[in-house]
Amino acid sequence: MTHWVEEPTEHEYADAIKYLSLHYTRGGATRIVNAIKRAKTEVHQAVDILRAAAIIPGPADEWLIEEELRCISRPLPPVLLVRGRPLIIASGYHLICALVREHGTKNPNIPCKISPDVEEMARWDT
Repeated sequence: MTHWVEEPTEHEYADAIKYLSLHYTRGGATRIVNAIKRAKTEVHQAVDILRAAAIIPGPADEWLIEEELRCISRPLPPVLLVRGRPLIIASGYHLICALVREHGTKNPNIPCKISPDVEEMARWDT
């Protein structure tokens, strides 16, 4: 059985900013992560998250997924997501893939913290 902690660590939030900085400016990425920090935790099925993100796990990620599989026995943080089309997995992609592999045909529930849609956030400034 997978155990979850209620809140991600600052390390997960920092990793999310680094990743999102590839999509947005550093300031934009920080703003999105601050919105994620304020979000309530929701639970979604792993396969639905991957489908919304338009991601099919591939063999290039194999070693990172193996590394996450070794960590599954410890309490895990919620994954960090950015609502949009497609959904962006800001932190937790390899964890989701590892859990899907570990659970086989079962579709595990994943706690998530999700930012508002980035386009919607842009309208807040107007």
